[in-house]
Amino acid sequence: MPAAVLQRADAERRIAFTEADLVPHSPVVLEHMARSGSMTAIELAEATQKTSDNAAANLLLRHLFGGPAGFTAWLRRQGDAVTRLDRVETAMNRVPPGELRDTTTPSAIAASSARLLVGGGLQRSAADRLIAWMEATRTGSRRLRAGLPPGWRVGDKTGTAMHEAMPDKVNDVAIVWPPGAAPWILAAYYDGPQRNSAKLRPEDEAVLAEVGRIVSQWRPA
Repeated sequence: MPAAVLQRADAERRIAFTEADLVPHSPVVLEHMARSGSMTAIELAEATQKTSDNAAANLLLRHLFGGPAGFTAWLRRQGDAVTRLDRVETAMNRVPPGELRDTTTPSAIAASSARLLVGGGLQRSAADRLIAWMEATRTGSRRLRAGLPPGWRVGDKTGTAMHEAMPDKVNDVAIVWPPGAAPWILAAYYDGPQRNSAKLRPEDEAVLAEVGRIVSQWRPA
């Protein structure tokens, strides 16, 4: 979603909100609630990327895209025929086995990320800004980037969901620069062995770190 905001001419518009807009895990919106009760679309996009702020995502969906269907339409215009958004936060995180709503595939999201970040889907200045946000994101410090060698440049966007109707979901999409090489796009989606965990399990994140370690040893022919 931050990429979609960075494409827009009205990205600096200010969006007001109230306590009624708050949902669980909305740290940045909650902080601005006490200050001004509003943020620009760019600020909301940055909060969505860096902290996975749920209220920020919902505000962008409502005010910039007219809801999830509008964001899905934007994805189709970018050439992504798979990824879809059907609900808002936090309902979109409940995706039991067999559910098609609010889904993607690792290959689809990796392809979209490549188009937007390095394939010209975003203007270079916008892509650089999004990459800087991804590099500053710390929600994935124990996921893909944890398995990469020290010194590799990396930015990522995480996804996490726990609910009784589905396995715990621990996801990560990253852009990685191996030394002296063009960037790679990595996407790893993991369904853990437990459901509705009270908190994120380090052993689940460690699976994604192992993916990062394995990938770092790969070299193209």
